[in-house]
Amino acid sequence: MPLLPDSSLLALSATLESIWLCHWAFVFNDTPFTTASTISLASKKILKSQHEALLQSGTPHSPPPIFSEDSLYSLHW
Repeated sequence: MPLLPDSSLLALSATLESIWLCHWAFVFNDTPFTTASTISLASKKILKSQHEALLQSGTPHSPPPIFSEDSLYSLHW
């Protein structure tokens, strides 16, 4: 039995990796170390991991066309 569920482990590892990446970008590239950039990077990593898991399971990572935002705008009432 794992200590943490997959989603908790994913969030923790993505956050730690993002903190270190932003830290090293600050050290080597003089990029500002901000909370917003760290959260944005962690969110992108989590989303990418979720998409990869869906693709591996054979589930499409985008909603069917009937539920997409574009189809909502194309409806004529």
